[in-house]
Amino acid sequence: MATVEQVFALAEAIWIRWRLMVLLGAFASMRPEELTELRRADVDLASWSGRGSPRSELS
Repeated sequence: MATVEQVFALAEAIWIRWRLMVLLGAFASMRPEELTELRRADVDLASWSGRGSPRSELS
């Protein structure tokens, strides 16, 4: 298990394209499948809310 400091260090070190994926995976407890289904339109950074994975809405 990574510490909060380690998660932020990884997020800073990784390519910016994957930074949000690292943070959501660590702090939002999202499964890898859910993270890969997310699209930019699914995440509202202004209010820090998300709509969730489109596939999860189908089940």
